[in-house]
Amino acid sequence: LCSWLRANEKFDDIVCLCNILRLLTLLLSQEKANESIAVQKGLLSSCTELLHAHGRRDIALASTCLEVLAMLSVVENSDSILNRLGAVPLIIELLKVHQEQSGFVG
Repeated sequence: LCSWLRANEKFDDIVCLCNILRLLTLLLSQEKANESIAVQKGLLSSCTELLHAHGRRDIALASTCLEVLAMLSVVENSDSILNRLGAVPLIIELLKVHQEQSGFVG
């Protein structure tokens, strides 16, 4: 799933993307080793790219991407990857954009 998502970051079916990300959160939560594999497969990069592409328009996708990023942020060296990707400034920007939306910050 991580490889498919990485190859299809420009995919426009938001419902499908959300479902894939939700499935990944379930898989990630089952075993700690899955988180490291997901980072190696580029899931941090994919989620950040999806936030860039769709985060301002779609609150459900933004929320799901943030959930994945939060889960993976505890993986060793993920902080340097997130920093390189510019994920933190992007997240802060999206929080400001969606601060009036309910359900964005839970």
